[in-house]
Amino acid sequence: MPLSRPRPPALRLAALLLAPALLFAAAAVAAPPAPATPPPTAQPVAEPVGPDPAALAERARLAAFVEGVVQGFRQRDRIAGVVVGIVRDGEVVLLEGYGHARHDPLQAVDPRRDLFRIASISKTFTYAALMQQVERGRIGLDDPVNQHLPEPLRLPDDGRFAEPVRVHHLLHHTAGFEDLALGHLFVDEPAEVLTAAEYLVRHRPERVRAPGEQAVYSNYGIALLGALVAEVAGLPFETLIERELFQPLGMHDTSFREPGLAGDPREMDPALAARLATGFSRQRGAHVAMPLEHIAQVAAGGGASATAADMTRWMLALLGDGSLQGQRVLSPESNAAFRTVSFRNHEGVNGIAHGFITERIGPHFAYGHGGATLYFHSNMVLVPTLSLGVFISTNTATGRRFAREFPAMLVEFLDPSARPALPAAAATVPDEALQAYAGRYLGDRRAWRSADALLVAQRSVVTEVAVADGQLLVSTPFEPLRFVPLGGHRFREAEGHGLLAFVPGPDGRIEGLAFGSGINTAERIGFFQHPRTPLLLVPLAGLLGLALLPALWAHAGRGRRPLAGADWAARVAGLAGLAWAGFAVLAACAWLQLDGLREQWMFVYPTPLWQWLLLLAPLPVALTAAQALLLPLAWRRRWPWWLLSLHAAMLVVCALAAWQLLRWNLLGGFGLPL
Repeated sequence: MPLSRPRPPALRLAALLLAPALLFAAAAVAAPPAPATPPPTAQPVAEPVGPDPAALAERARLAAFVEGVVQGFRQRDRIAGVVVGIVRDGEVVLLEGYGHARHDPLQAVDPRRDLFRIASISKTFTYAALMQQVERGRIGLDDPVNQHLPEPLRLPDDGRFAEPVRVHHLLHHTAGFEDLALGHLFVDEPAEVLTAAEYLVRHRPERVRAPGEQAVYSNYGIALLGALVAEVAGLPFETLIERELFQPLGMHDTSFREPGLAGDPREMDPALAARLATGFSRQRGAHVAMPLEHIAQVAAGGGASATAADMTRWMLALLGDGSLQGQRVLSPESNAAFRTVSFRNHEGVNGIAHGFITERIGPHFAYGHGGATLYFHSNMVLVPTLSLGVFISTNTATGRRFAREFPAMLVEFLDPSARPALPAAAATVPDEALQAYAGRYLGDRRAWRSADALLVAQRSVVTEVAVADGQLLVSTPFEPLRFVPLGGHRFREAEGHGLLAFVPGPDGRIEGLAFGSGINTAERIGFFQHPRTPLLLVPLAGLLGLALLPALWAHAGRGRRPLAGADWAARVAGLAGLAWAGFAVLAACAWLQLDGLREQWMFVYPTPLWQWLLLLAPLPVALTAAQALLLPLAWRRRWPWWLLSLHAAMLVVCALAAWQLLRWNLLGGFGLPL
C-alpha cells in the first residue's frame, strides 16, 4: 500500500481544530429533533471516580470485601442473586449485583435495571408519607385512628380497652393486634388479589392486648396506616407515594404496583414489570423459579419493588436532611424523628423510631428496616455516625440469614472498634443465679384467637433458654447463641450485637422476654402452653383408645364380666378411642401435607385436609365428654382394676387433648375464632 503524502503542519493543526466542530454538526443534522418536553429522568447520584489514589484504593478494598462476603454466603446458602447498594458521606460508593436475576433466559443481576421485592422495607415509605401529612397539619400522631378512617375500616370498640387505638400505636406496632397471615398475606393468583379496603375488612385480626402496652410486629397495622394516610391525602396509596416520594427523589424504578392485575389501577407498567427479578426456592439441589407473590392487598406494609440504585437515593435522603439534590420530601424535623427512639418494649433492648427499627452495632447507633417475602430477603441499615447506608436484597428463600447479618459485618469492616469484645473465659455470675431465666418462651407475634393459631405457633420460634458456664445459651432459628449478663435482667450476645431483656412479674418471677429487635416479645410457657403439646397428647389419646379396645374385647371374651349389650361405658370408650386415633392420623396427614409444600403453604392454606380436620375435631371431644359421664357405669359394673385404670388413663389423656384443641381454637370450625 503506497504511503500518503505528509501534510504541512499548519494544515494538520487546522484539521485537528475543525474536526470536533464538523463531527458535532454532522451529529446534529443526523439526529431527530428533540421532544419539546423530555420525560423526567433521575439525575444520577454522584459515584465519583476521582483521581485521589487513597479514595480509589479504599473503594477497591470495600468492593473486594463485599464480593468476598457475598460470594461466600451465596455458595453456602445457595443464593441465586444478590444486589447491594452502599452510600457513604453523601455519595454512592458501591452499587453491584451478584449472581442471576433470572434463569430463563439466564440474566446476571444489574443493580440499575433489576427490581427486587423489598417487602417490609416498603413500610419506611409509608412512615414518610404519614409524617408528610403530619407536617401539613392534616393529622396528628395522637389522633384516634377511627377519626380519619372511612366507616367500613374503623376498628370496632367492644369496651375491653379504655384507650382507643391512636395513630402512633399503628406507627409503633403497639395497637395490640394478633398476627394473621396464612392464606391471604401473600397471593399467587392475580384474580385473588383484594383491594386494600376489602382485605382490611375481611381479614381484620383480633385485638389481644391494650394499645400502647407492647410492640409486637403487625403487617395489618401498617396496612391500616397506609389506608389512613391515603384517606387523609385524598389519593390512592400508590399514587400518593409516587407523587410525594418517588418522583421528587428520582426513584423512577421503584413501585408499589404489581404485574398481572389486568384492569386494576394498581397494575405495574409492563416495561417495568419485565425487569422484576425472579424469586427462587431451593428444591432438590436446584433453584426453582416461583410465581410472583402478590402483596398489593397490603401494599403499604410490604408491596414495593425497587432497584438498588433507587434505594441508594432513598438512603441518601434519609441520611441527609430529608432532601436529595434540592428536592425536599421531609422536613429536617420529620426526618430526624426516624432516628429518635419513640417507643421501647424494655430499657434493655432496642427501640422503634417512628416506625424505623433501631439497633446498636458496637458504639454506633443504627436504624432502618428489614423485609422478607417467601423468596426475597432484604435489609436496609443506616448508621449516621459513619454517614453510612447499606441496602441488600436476595432473590432466594435461603437468603434470610445473609440479609440479616451483612450490615453489621460491613460496619465492623469499616470500623474495627465495632467488633464485639469476647467475654472473659471465667464465669462472673454463678449458674444458680441465672436459673431464673431458663425456660421456654413463645413469641407473641402469632395468631391468638383464630383457627390457625396452632399452625402459626408451630412455625413461630419457641426460644429455649438454658444456663451454661455463667452465661445463657439461647436457641435461634440458625444456631444457639451465648449471652452474657449486663445486670438488671439484661444480656448481650457474647460474639455479636444482640440484646435480650427479661421481664419479671409482680412476684419477681420471670414472665417474659423482650428481644433486641425492639418489635417482638415472648411469654414464658410451660408444658401445657407449648404448641407441640397437642402433637403429643392427641396421638397418645388415640393410642390409649386403641389399646383399650382389645382389652375390652378380651375381658368380654373370657366371660367374666360380659361387656356387651347395655354396657354403654364400654361402647363409648371404644368409639372415643377410634375417634381420637382417626383424628390423630388425619392431623398427621394434614400437617405433613402443609410441611411438604414448603413456602407455598402460605398460598394454599386452608387445604381440604385441614378443613376436614377442623370439621371433625368436635367428634372425639364430644365422645370424651360422654365417656366421662358414663364413667360411674363402669364402676357399678365392677370392671377389673387394670381395665378401670386403663380406661381412666385414657379418659385423662383424652380430656387433656380436648382441652388443648379448645385452647388452640380448633373447635370453632374453620374461620370461627372462639
